[in-house]
Amino acid sequence: MPDLQPFAYPSRRHLRLHGPRGYSNPQHFKPWLRDEFEFRCVYCLIRERWHPEGDAGFGVEHLRPQSRSPELAADYDNLFYSCCRCNAAKQDLEGILNPAAAPLADHLLVSSDGVPGLPYRVVQKASPLERNT
Repeated sequence: MPDLQPFAYPSRRHLRLHGPRGYSNPQHFKPWLRDEFEFRCVYCLIRERWHPEGDAGFGVEHLRPQSRSPELAADYDNLFYSCCRCNAAKQDLEGILNPAAAPLADHLLVSSDGVPGLPYRVVQKASPLERNT
């Protein structure tokens, strides 16, 4: 019997649905990002409904960190929707795969063996992660 996967990473790159401009505070993009990412974390795929804190457990994620690229802090194309756990784990790392540039399914999969606090864990496939450019 094959290993059952309750969900999988998208096999196509993420196409941006919205493109709001004019906000100076990145948090004002949260409603747009919630809709665009279907109310789930771009990294671990957990849905708001599954999170004990609902949408309060999610936030605006900066692909290129604000500390290193302050000019992109309110650039919608640099913003993604993630749970606080993944956002905290990412911290100020650079070189994270951009879901709008490459399909995550080519690089990541969800393993059913789980980790504390989450029913599934993300593991890297054999191919190396592409650096964000």
